[in-house]
Amino acid sequence: MAKLVKHEGNNIDRLSGLPDSIISHILSLLPTKYAVRTSVLSTRWRFLSTSVSTLDFYDYENPSERFMNFVDRVLLFHNAACIKRFRLICGGFHEDVDAYRICGWISFALRQRLQELYLEIRIGDPRGMLPASLFRNKTLTKLELDVSKFVMTIPTKVCLPSLKSLHLDCLEFVDDDSVRRLFSSCPVLEDLFICSCLWRNVRELNISNPSLKRLTLNLFGDCGRLSHVVIDAPNLVYFKFYGTLLERYSLVNLHPLAKVDMRNLVNLGEKLVNQDAAINFFNGISNVRSLYCNDDLLWHLNLCNKPVPVFHNLVHVEIRRKCLRQKTGLAELLECSINLETLIVHNGAFGDLFWHRPENIPFCLLSHLKVIEIYSFGGHMEMVEYFLKNARVLEKLKIQMALKVRKQFEIAKKLLMLSRESKICQVEVV
Repeated sequence: MAKLVKHEGNNIDRLSGLPDSIISHILSLLPTKYAVRTSVLSTRWRFLSTSVSTLDFYDYENPSERFMNFVDRVLLFHNAACIKRFRLICGGFHEDVDAYRICGWISFALRQRLQELYLEIRIGDPRGMLPASLFRNKTLTKLELDVSKFVMTIPTKVCLPSLKSLHLDCLEFVDDDSVRRLFSSCPVLEDLFICSCLWRNVRELNISNPSLKRLTLNLFGDCGRLSHVVIDAPNLVYFKFYGTLLERYSLVNLHPLAKVDMRNLVNLGEKLVNQDAAINFFNGISNVRSLYCNDDLLWHLNLCNKPVPVFHNLVHVEIRRKCLRQKTGLAELLECSINLETLIVHNGAFGDLFWHRPENIPFCLLSHLKVIEIYSFGGHMEMVEYFLKNARVLEKLKIQMALKVRKQFEIAKKLLMLSRESKICQVEVV
């Protein structure tokens, strides 16, 4: 007992021994309401929270007036020379937060050489929420706007010389020109994410930016009047697409893309709305190196009765199957992917429904295809047998079963007994 008392008596408050600058940095990692609470610890701690470089406000738990007064008080006493990040989440159950007070908070942060702004707002009337100074800011590097029921008016003059990352969610634009003006006024923009926006006033989505490297475009749901997407980004290396193919796509000046992810493409039914649109889209991504897709994309390939472009640079394909439709276009994809090296199929339980034998052996099987992986394999042998029989340089075939143990053993024996064109091919069954 004496030892325990002695140990407790030697306790040292090491945190209070740190310099104010380090304590302020630690407080910056906390939600602002918790950082402010530390002011009651001692006289020294009373004003440390006023110099934090990150402000993080979240109001879903508090009545609107109480929350607004809290933010007002924090900003009134805040004295840091620079705000690195300002994050505001409000609305939800309390939609009567004043948009003009939000505008004042954002304006304050922008005056403090703000670098990153995150807004997630669900209020009844968001009009007047964004100050004009937001679109003429020299220090902002990251901007995320997730604001429902908000029509974003873009000023005539936009200047965001430091903005590298832009995330737009649930917004609505006034017209075509405002969209084009925003994206073209960010000279160092590298990451652009557009999700669940409303397009009632926009016919053409024009994304023209020479510095853009990564683009995520979500066109799920009602696209309103939107019928044409223009992407002019010569340095784009990653393109992720959600939703449905529209009437027109213009993908121009694209650098050989490192990766295209279309695993969330939604099918348009049994017929293509516009085959020219599909062909234009395939032409736009024809220089891709890695393609991630679902069987809806292959379904479009299968339906096209026009020449499909050759994917000269494509070396990696990963397919995630969603449905059990027949002849989904895998053979067509192999035929136009002449340099393909790796093919990965997820949810391959019904492989023979997914596969139809091409008229001629695809060139990639004769010269380049080295790795095939099939996950959730259901025991349908035709596709696997075709690959083993015709893939001359195949090095590895990996099969992951989706069967009971006894059935797995039977299928594994059949797989290992299949003849192989490639003398160096290793079959791995797991």
